[in-house]
Amino acid sequence: MIIDHLTRSDERTVMKGTRNVNTIDDGNFLALLKAKQKELLSTISNRDEILIEATADEIDSLQQQLSRDIAVRNLDRTSRLLRDIQKALIRIDAKTYGACLTCEEPIPVRRLMVLPWASCCVSCQEAIDSQQAKSDHSSFTMDLCA
Repeated sequence: MIIDHLTRSDERTVMKGTRNVNTIDDGNFLALLKAKQKELLSTISNRDEILIEATADEIDSLQQQLSRDIAVRNLDRTSRLLRDIQKALIRIDAKTYGACLTCEEPIPVRRLMVLPWASCCVSCQEAIDSQQAKSDHSSFTMDLCA
């Protein structure tokens, strides 16, 4: 597997401005991202689960609606992941892959080995997730009060 071949020796240091920025040999990550993209594209084309079928039984109809809702959520998640992969491929072409988009510090290789499409370091991603959770909570609270 590609991830097994990634080590600390895949890292190299380059100068960016006046400070060192840790970048990576993105060839291995390019192959990994392309493989994941191909896998997701093959699964996204199957949309049979979201077809609407006429049924006489109300319980069957509710079950189909629930199945469609789950399939749509899965399709949405897959689409978001494909967009993240495409953005990572663009960053590889632009030679900015491996740098956090928020703080511009290097994203640890271990994080990229797990999430090769990661665009932020762990601390910046945690801050983004926390802010998003607060936003989601406040909109949910506002919905309840309305």
